Amino acid sequence: MFVSYDTEHGEELRISPNYTRGRSAGHRRTPTVHDRPVSWYRLLPARAAAQVTTLVLHATETPDLETAWELAEHGPRVCGHLYLDRDGSVHRFVPLDRVASHVRGHNTPSIGVELVNTGRHPDHFDTRSQTPDEDFPADQIEALKNLFPALRAEFPRLRTLLRHSDLDLETVPSTDDPSRRVRRRIDPGPRFPWDEVKAFWDQISDASTCGSSPTFGRSGRSGGSPPMR
Repeated sequence: MFVSYDTEHGEELRISPNYTRGRSAGHRRTPTVHDRPVSWYRLLPARAAAQVTTLVLHATETPDLETAWELAEHGPRVCGHLYLDRDGSVHRFVPLDRVASHVRGHNTPSIGVELVNTGRHPDHFDTRSQTPDEDFPADQIEALKNLFPALRAEFPRLRTLLRHSDLDLETVPSTDDPSRRVRRRIDPGPRFPWDEVKAFWDQISDASTCGSSPTFGRSGRSGGSPPMR
């Protein structure tokens, strides 16, 4: 079960565990979400569950979860909703009923899921850093798959799975040679097992939710920083 707490009012927030899917989805382990909301999340626009149609996958392009948290909390208020660490633990920085700034032009209908991965850190726009070499651990990918049925049950119109790189196609001058251009966003990147993850998503795409209707969860590196969303 998703369980979280409004840190200001002490209110327990729940997202229904009733998300077991059909045989194609199998019996997934119930994900546990550790809440660590950014202090400014109440400034973000609210939205209804019916507005959510898309799940966007990211890589943090930071050395670790703590660096991702510091950038989210103290940076220009750009971050995803859920963060999956390398050990498979799930952390919520922004409540899912708020519009987070994680992908330009597509924030209102989408949930941003960030996987902790070094990516191109620390020289994101250097031409020599455009091929990440860190794999995504099996525990992290399993945790991502565990999230899918839960989120699909919570958001009835959630049907589309995309990568950040599918939506942000902009190029920028490279930092080592401005005459050459590099992709602004490549995440989650070529080391991410996209075919495997997308195949699992497609398996559950037409499955129906079992059990009662869910309740919508309410809001109650040394070196360079990752590029803006």
